[in-house]
Amino acid sequence: MANQIFREYRFKFYLNALHYVIFDGKKGEEHPHTWEITLDILINKQTFIEFRRFETEIETFLEPYQDMILNEVAPFDKIIPTLENIVDQFSVSMSKIVRDLGARLIRIEGKETPTRGYIVDFTESDEYMNDIQDFSKEAVLDIMDSIIDECMR
Repeated sequence: MANQIFREYRFKFYLNALHYVIFDGKKGEEHPHTWEITLDILINKQTFIEFRRFETEIETFLEPYQDMILNEVAPFDKIIPTLENIVDQFSVSMSKIVRDLGARLIRIEGKETPTRGYIVDFTESDEYMNDIQDFSKEAVLDIMDSIIDECMR
């Protein structure tokens, strides 16, 4: 059965950058990646948000990291830019960007290769569950308003 309250969208972005990791106090080899960053976003079905708004905001966020050595760019000048640390750090900012656009971030996945990825899933958080309840209430009220409007005609 189709979801009548929400729409779920997936956006993919690419970050081309270099990094190195430190193992046992030893600096590893600097090397490039094209990280694939996937965002799953939830939007109230009654809300319309242009795709380009999400794309523009996330691309603007990623711009300072493009073609850089991540170890030289904050916060990775203090945090080793492993895949996990990159996704954990980006998830906070990207969640805020998505929220400011009127949607919610369900999960973010980062991949450093097609076969290696790391996921942060927000669906178990209290904040996410509260947002779902709020979205549901808004959607039910919108549906009730539509029914009342139809009955009044």
